[in-house]
Amino acid sequence: MDTAKIRLLWTCAAVALATGLGSCGGGDGAAPAPEGRGSSAQVSRTPERDLALVVFPGPRGGEAQANAVQAAREESASNSPVLVDASAVPPVGGATAFFQLEGDYRQCGRMLPGVEYSLAWRFAPPASTRSEGSVISLDVAAIGAAESARLAIELDTGSAAVQRIDLASGWSTIVLPVDADVRLDQIVLRVAKGGAGEILVGNARVRELGGPTPPTVLFVTFDTSRADHFSAIRPDSVSRTPHFDRIASEGVLYTNCYSATNVTNPSHVSLMTGVSPRDSKIVDNHTPLHHSATTLAESFEAAGYQTYAVLSAFHLGHELSGLGQGFQRLDTTPDFARPGEETLRVARDWIEDAAGSPLFLWVHLFDPHAPYRLPDSKLRQLLEGRPDPYAGESHIRAPLRVEPAWVKNAGFKDPAFVTALYGGGVEYLDDLFGQLLENDRFDAATVVVTADHGEGLGERDVWWDHSGAFYPMLHVPLAIRDAEVEPGTVVTEPVENRGIARRLLELLELPAAGIEGPEIPLAPGVVPAERDRFAMAAHGGSASYSRGDWLLEMFLRERDVDSSGRIHALGSCYLYDTKLDPGCRKNLVAVEYERAKEMRARLIEWVEAAEITGMNPMNHDVDPRVLEKLASMGYSEGPEQMASWWAPEFHGAPKEGADGKSSEGEAAVPWVESPWNLGFTEPNGRELLEAAVAAEGGK
Repeated sequence: MDTAKIRLLWTCAAVALATGLGSCGGGDGAAPAPEGRGSSAQVSRTPERDLALVVFPGPRGGEAQANAVQAAREESASNSPVLVDASAVPPVGGATAFFQLEGDYRQCGRMLPGVEYSLAWRFAPPASTRSEGSVISLDVAAIGAAESARLAIELDTGSAAVQRIDLASGWSTIVLPVDADVRLDQIVLRVAKGGAGEILVGNARVRELGGPTPPTVLFVTFDTSRADHFSAIRPDSVSRTPHFDRIASEGVLYTNCYSATNVTNPSHVSLMTGVSPRDSKIVDNHTPLHHSATTLAESFEAAGYQTYAVLSAFHLGHELSGLGQGFQRLDTTPDFARPGEETLRVARDWIEDAAGSPLFLWVHLFDPHAPYRLPDSKLRQLLEGRPDPYAGESHIRAPLRVEPAWVKNAGFKDPAFVTALYGGGVEYLDDLFGQLLENDRFDAATVVVTADHGEGLGERDVWWDHSGAFYPMLHVPLAIRDAEVEPGTVVTEPVENRGIARRLLELLELPAAGIEGPEIPLAPGVVPAERDRFAMAAHGGSASYSRGDWLLEMFLRERDVDSSGRIHALGSCYLYDTKLDPGCRKNLVAVEYERAKEMRARLIEWVEAAEITGMNPMNHDVDPRVLEKLASMGYSEGPEQMASWWAPEFHGAPKEGADGKSSEGEAAVPWVESPWNLGFTEPNGRELLEAAVAAEGGK
């Protein structure tokens, strides 16, 4: 791990000291409340502070320890994090990192087996603060044989009493009540470990119970959710979504919102950073975000919030996504995905753990994603009045070129029922959202809800999957509710949900340094109706440009799309009028020839303006000059893929593999002979494109 990223910090209302070395100071000064709008009124007694944790295995004392404590003393009067050089701490021991136990990740320090540790926190709220209604919480976990680890916790309020904790395997939260007549600035929390076992400990914090609800931000992302299946956006939708509709009616609804891509992890990277996949260079579900990126969660953590993420797909876990940075807790599943009900159970428990603290909670729900599994009650409801979708002759293959394996294995015979299953999945998703909103913590919370991408229901032969960067894959729901937003506001102008992170921070008056993203207005008429929007599909296979009602998608390499069975040629272009043809049934690239030429040129310009290094570990530490050289050579697979998205001369030369077949991503027709090249450069270009479109059935 990069030593610059090993942060010996835990957000809490405390300054930590090595036991026995005295106070860091700051106990008499008023510590600032969590930053942002309304924080001083909503968090009245014990504002959150950054905790500088100084951890030293073995005997106390020594020059390194003294230097670290002195640094903590010098910084303790401010709200700035105190960083301790990792070289001053023996390897691994004491390093704050993200540790995972059965899908539950938490920021913590690691107390190694066979080493004696002793930690202490001194709380530094205003001197007048009393502890009435306050508790001190600490997250701990025993690794392996719990009985071999001993943890002693001492809450020193003048008459010290040591509480020895029996640890169970897995995470638990220890809650220590504070006597009502004790001032918090007189308390020292000490934690000592003994025995041969290993313990994780972190996130020490003061929580104020019984007072006003602290600032709360709920960020919900729906997976695989088309905007036209939300009844607030499309009143005649086959799905009814009353809970989404309620949040939209209490805030602002965006009817024309696009996602940045058609795949989960890259889309969430864009949501958390504001950066397009073009520039992040993250275009799949297994390339993690580089630790140097600034995320929305880190911004909330720096402002004093508890930051929790409860997710429903395993590939959003920190190892594959890198999105754990800034979250004090992140929970996902070891399976491919889990039902939303299981996700909500974890979220409810964690909401209770955050009582009395400002909270930023991200909840991700996966349920509308294939294979469209529904609870039995919802499935019975869909079956009412329908012919048996499992009986008779199969009609699945009639509209499909390729039958998805999960559809075949399920035994479905009726394609209309499979599509109805998707609609039922969106309704079930909304039911889960409504259950989450029942928690009192969210009555006056800021709520943002959107989706990572849409789903194909037959458009351009994409059935029950999300392939390509065109309208059904990009058009997603978005609603924002906040006290500063006029209820019932509807924005019909084009927006992109990768602007959410910046919009949230600005709305809450929190620093947004390092967070990018296009503007998301809170009222209609602020942004133009003719606004450029760009997107990039999974693996960099295609990119799209939309302006007004028009959308043009171009394939950056030859793609064999499994879900449709179609092979899209290198450079092939698809132009749609999304207002008149939201199903994208007719490719107008030859009919609207001049428009297509102009939009294609603009799209290529955007693609070629990509950042060189990106935000993924593969490229981040590579010399940009090397990447530029690779790009000039046309390399675009593996590490080289990140150097240039558009290299038709390289991809346009067919190469045969050992089996004599063309390799994935390489054109069957040389680029110099392709109608998708000559169609935009030759005098008879329109005729060439007409023939190319006709060969694809006009779609």
